[in-house]
Amino acid sequence: MRVPKIASFLVIPQPSAISYFYNNTEITELSVPILTEIELIPKSQTDYYLFSITPSLPSFLQFDASTGVIRGAALSPVPKTRFVIHGQTTTSVVNKELALEFVKGVNGTAAGGEVQCDHGSIKVVKKWG
Repeated sequence: MRVPKIASFLVIPQPSAISYFYNNTEITELSVPILTEIELIPKSQTDYYLFSITPSLPSFLQFDASTGVIRGAALSPVPKTRFVIHGQTTTSVVNKELALEFVKGVNGTAAGGEVQCDHGSIKVVKKWG
């Protein structure tokens, strides 16, 4: 007896969007004072196996191609720049756009023994006591 052939299909679901979070808040733009450490974490219902970003990030930011995490801190102001993160699955690529900006702190920003403000900076070289 001959068994009829049955066609089989593999259904591949569409990948879900990538969202980025800073301090547990979803973002599409981020403007932070210089010397502020940031960590931007991607979340998605799809497991991406490789991430890339264009254009390249400034040297003070690190990008983990296996997780898509962005972290670092700027030492000087950087104008708003748009980046596109590409999340790759075995069958497709999903893009996420982020705008990042690093600004001089208003009324002074203190970090690492230095205070920067609109009028210049003060560096602590020796502590009392």
